[in-house]
Amino acid sequence: MSLPGPITPRESVGQRIVRATFVIIFFQLFWKFGGLIVTLLVGSLFGSGPESDAYFFVTETVVFLLQTLCLKVAIPLVVPLFKEELAERGEEAAWRFANTVLNLAGLVLAAAVVAAFVFAPRIVALFAMGFSEQQVALSTRLMRWMLPGVFGICLATVTYALLNSYNIFGYAAAGDGVHKIVWAAVLFAASFAALSLPRLLDVLAVGFVVSVGGMFATHLVGLRAKLRFYRPGLPGLSARRFAIELGIVAAHAVALGAGLWGCELLRPRLPNGGSLLALQQAVLVVVVAAYLLLLWWRARGRKTVMAKFASLAVPLLFGILFAKYRDIVTNLFASFTGTGVFSDLKYARKVGEAPNTLVIAALSIALLPHLSELAAAKLWGDFANVMTKTIRVIIAFFVPLTALMIVLRQPIIALLFDRGNWTDYHLTSAGDALGLYILALPFFAIENPIQQSFFAMQRMWAPTIIGFLGTGFHILFLFVGIEWLGYGYFIVVAIVYAAARAFKNVILLLVMRLHVRILPWRPTLIFLAKAAIATLGVLAAAEFTYRPLSRLLPLDPYRRREVMIDTFNVELRDWEADNVDDFSIPPSRDAAAPRAIVAEYRRSPRRTAGLRRDLDAFDLSKAPVIRAELAASDPTELTVELVTRQGLSYTSKPLVIQPGAPRRVSMDLGNLCPRKALGDVIALWLRDTTPVERVEGRRSTLAISSFQVCDPEGRWSVGERLDAGPGGWRCREKGVRGHGVPAQLADTGERNGEPEMALHLAASEPRRTIAHAGIEFLRIGSCDRVTFKARADKPCRIELNLFAPDLKTTDPADWVQMTAQAEVRASDKRRTYSVPLAAFTVPGERLFRKGQFAAIEFVVPEGVDFWLDNVAFVREPKGPRLGRVAVMYEVGKLIHVAVPTLAAFITFAVLLFVLRVEEAREAWEWLRGKGLKKVAGKFRRKKA
Repeated sequence: MSLPGPITPRESVGQRIVRATFVIIFFQLFWKFGGLIVTLLVGSLFGSGPESDAYFFVTETVVFLLQTLCLKVAIPLVVPLFKEELAERGEEAAWRFANTVLNLAGLVLAAAVVAAFVFAPRIVALFAMGFSEQQVALSTRLMRWMLPGVFGICLATVTYALLNSYNIFGYAAAGDGVHKIVWAAVLFAASFAALSLPRLLDVLAVGFVVSVGGMFATHLVGLRAKLRFYRPGLPGLSARRFAIELGIVAAHAVALGAGLWGCELLRPRLPNGGSLLALQQAVLVVVVAAYLLLLWWRARGRKTVMAKFASLAVPLLFGILFAKYRDIVTNLFASFTGTGVFSDLKYARKVGEAPNTLVIAALSIALLPHLSELAAAKLWGDFANVMTKTIRVIIAFFVPLTALMIVLRQPIIALLFDRGNWTDYHLTSAGDALGLYILALPFFAIENPIQQSFFAMQRMWAPTIIGFLGTGFHILFLFVGIEWLGYGYFIVVAIVYAAARAFKNVILLLVMRLHVRILPWRPTLIFLAKAAIATLGVLAAAEFTYRPLSRLLPLDPYRRREVMIDTFNVELRDWEADNVDDFSIPPSRDAAAPRAIVAEYRRSPRRTAGLRRDLDAFDLSKAPVIRAELAASDPTELTVELVTRQGLSYTSKPLVIQPGAPRRVSMDLGNLCPRKALGDVIALWLRDTTPVERVEGRRSTLAISSFQVCDPEGRWSVGERLDAGPGGWRCREKGVRGHGVPAQLADTGERNGEPEMALHLAASEPRRTIAHAGIEFLRIGSCDRVTFKARADKPCRIELNLFAPDLKTTDPADWVQMTAQAEVRASDKRRTYSVPLAAFTVPGERLFRKGQFAAIEFVVPEGVDFWLDNVAFVREPKGPRLGRVAVMYEVGKLIHVAVPTLAAFITFAVLLFVLRVEEAREAWEWLRGKGLKKVAGKFRRKKA
């Protein structure tokens, strides 16, 4: 692609920049397509959960960190030094340098990969201190699976640089495309297989390794004519030099290990985990900085090409490591936001960066040569005019776009990522993260053009120093906001990018004005007033279009709904945590002692630790009583908050929990929330609202050993599974309404050493009916089928019975019994079965309310060894489906985004011309003159 030629009277600089920008955007769309598809597939397959948390942590903290380090060293250094050797000493000498770099990189990467494999759990624990045991285990497993690909993708940065050294750009770019497209293709193919989420995570890792192989193979094809020059070994380093360098590296590695070991010894004496983290990071920074400075000091006076490579690499590495340290610290604090919320923040960032990546990056590339021409000719008036108009155009379009995305933050997340498997909690969480993150968009957008203006003037130090200040402000903002002032992890991590970019770019603008008089005050203030009016118009148009649209076209009927009765496993399935350092169900040390849900957190005057229980499956108008057993390590004021589907909240007076024996709490929610609103309650929060003066260093603990939803008489209750008991499941003889005996749970043995519990009915068990009474107040009125997992040692036909209260009586003896049959195949693994409610037969003309069932039974033939798991009521989405995709849900989401966007765009366009925004008029005249006329001319010629 070639940039526009000399300026002509018919085409201004601004018009040339716009034209070049659109051309570059066209090519960048292909480059970004594969990466976008991978992110969308991750969101669609994993949603927000421990698997997606593991993916984002490993890719950002390990994979792309090492890839960026290699790429930003290889391209700026290998290319010029290889060309220099090629021009001065010939191709053999150039390849001696290339072979040394390539093979040395292979040795260093191999050592790093082996170390990362061995110390993977420690790496995850160090850089994601807020992860749960499950998140750590998944991240460790994923990292180890992906490490061969990390080796390949880092080594490919050297072959990428060698291709560029020969001016072979096509194969280098094609390698990136092959990597992303093959990875996306493997994930897409896996989406059609009925794999569990952990298995899909393994497929993701395998796809990454395979795609990296394709990338590396593409590079080798591009270098096929030069591969004859490749030699193993390190021809640029003598054996003595290599031994010396290896000894120095080993000494620093020992120093690093000793320093981290010393930190562990000091752990008991440190006031909190933050102090330990700061000490560990200080040791890491000191050792790495010492090695890099020693390397630079020893290499700077030498004349060999490898010495030049080392001396030039050190300043680059300092800059890269400092920038990546910012991201590592951000991820570390984000790891405390709760399972799945870590991913919500990442999804939001991917969406928020898209406009800047696709549009402004292209604008910057197109802008640089024109600014360079003006700076070379010292036409500072024209230079200032171009920069002023560029910044105004960005503000005029990107500030209203920011407002639009804030209004549509949740619909945009749902449109891009949700295939009906996201919970409302994570849709809201990711949407809120996008609403905060997108505030950085205008500052992101003006940053690249401003930096290009400094580069055009050949003033390199100013943006570099200001960049260091911005990174320092970013890290300081996190530490001050969370550790010192005590604000919530989520809000600080979500808004830090906007705060840091605003800080950095305001300074860049002020420094630029010292050199060139951009953005004159009076015209700029008038322009900003017009832009504010246009933004308010966009905000109002989007808000007042989306609100009635969401009421007229609700999307919930087009999503799959599942009300799980029991999974028979001890898990935190329906719980979320906010501002909690550790949240788990630890194994009980005493077999006789009950297990508990345990949350550990540090109290703060500006954030509250909270535990959220999803109650969307319960109709609290029928079961308005909450009973729990709570224990605390410190005197605790605990507040109960109910949240309705409409977003309303109702808060109780604080409950005082004293340390010691668990306190039994019984609360009639009808006293907290109006009875008519109880049916709309979807969540309950338990928040520690104990007042404190400062952020506490030590952790407080809250334990929930029992949590039940029940009716006022206490007849029926559904509670958390915190022990190995069967809950409400009983085994009894067929046709007998008695209580029977508790059902037996056992490990299925299907998860390679990890326990996976299910209800087990042995072949010798005489009682062949498995029953559960107590589902009367589950919200299953809209469900249309019963699903379950089953395993049998021989083919059999089981009988399913549903019981519903008769409309004329409340006596359980008069319940209406509905019956259906299900064929279970013989297998050594559990399989999923689905029985439509329409298949159940109802005896006689008995009447009952649809979906109001009180009990469920499974009747198993004699002599069958039977396993039962994941019993649930399910509502399949309305309308046609393409595989797992509900077509009407996708159409509805598109309408929710498209209609308000269209209304906002029309309002925006009208206001720009009513307010006479000059930049908008120039852009329209160029588009009409250069774009629409050409299209119309081609259409007329084709028609003729």
